[in-house]
Amino acid sequence: MTKVFKVLDFNLGGGGYNEMTRNSFENKALSNLAETCNAENGTYRGGDSAVGIWRVPCGESVAKMQIAMKGMKKVETEKSKPVLAALLAVAMMLQMLPLLAFAEDALGTGKVRNKRTNQIYTSLKEAVQQAQSGDTIELGEGNYTLFEKNNNHAKAGNKDLTFVGQGPDKTAWNIGDEVPDPSKYGTEYNGDYSFDGAGTVTFKNMTLRSGKVDYLGFIRIDNTVVENCVINGETCYWGYTSAEFIDTTFNAPSFRYALWTYSSPIMTFDHCTFNTSGKAINVYTDYGAGTHNIRVNFINCTVNSSFNLGKQALTINDSNMGSYKYIINIYNPTVTAALNTDTMTCSQVFGFGSESFKTVAAQKCAGR
Repeated sequence: MTKVFKVLDFNLGGGGYNEMTRNSFENKALSNLAETCNAENGTYRGGDSAVGIWRVPCGESVAKMQIAMKGMKKVETEKSKPVLAALLAVAMMLQMLPLLAFAEDALGTGKVRNKRTNQIYTSLKEAVQQAQSGDTIELGEGNYTLFEKNNNHAKAGNKDLTFVGQGPDKTAWNIGDEVPDPSKYGTEYNGDYSFDGAGTVTFKNMTLRSGKVDYLGFIRIDNTVVENCVINGETCYWGYTSAEFIDTTFNAPSFRYALWTYSSPIMTFDHCTFNTSGKAINVYTDYGAGTHNIRVNFINCTVNSSFNLGKQALTINDSNMGSYKYIINIYNPTVTAALNTDTMTCSQVFGFGSESFKTVAAQKCAGR
């Protein structure tokens, strides 16, 4: 009985394999044939461009077979020839897929891409205006903003949008004007209205740049989320319902706060780092704005301070709260030296901005 071994056929429409008899393999040499046993399907694999690819079962009997490429015949049908060419073309395309994917991900400097539609823009404003609620907009390297000095109005409507940069060292976003107008210091008119009325706006993997005067930030966004970002400068306005900061580093201007809780009823800091010179967060709202309790969640955060201004990391000013309260939740904080110990709370993490010298506060709190 003639023993039959299977030979891979490129004609997928013809059953997947053609057959070759043992007579085609007998009394040949394996000298120029690279064979490896494929544990996944239990076969030896060999062949070259002249004869195609063939497979025979793994095993001692096969290993002892004397086979040579020379004189070996591949069973081939006429219709298998064009299919072979087509499969080779497909194989080449498959090899190129990683390169194509890389090219798609390599968003150029100043370029913007809507992740849902894959459309690329050179105008951030156009990308935002054409986006649907829930879209993610990817930003290439470079500096971006929606703020326009002579058109400081909403650009995003009431959409929920996510912006993803290439990393804090590559992508930056200016909040408001790069140089706030001195004639408007102390007012909200230096704020950024680009997202006025928006739902939830999320920033990821970028640096957010602000100035060093009061009342800067995004005016009247419902919710803000900032993740894996760096925030340079001082900000007062974030989400008017909630603001969440995750794995974010705050670099405060010299002798100024990094952030106010001015507009957000719920503000959460999760695994954040504050680099400051004496104070980090101003837990405060203006008179008339205190119409509800304000909750601050400070979770696994680190505060590095280079100067003692008689303040704590979270300095609480409840003078405008009336019958409402600040609810401060603090978990596992890390605070370096050069922050004052509050005489009422005996803490460097939170207090009421006691101006007492650190040594006096330490003596008073030592007995507690």
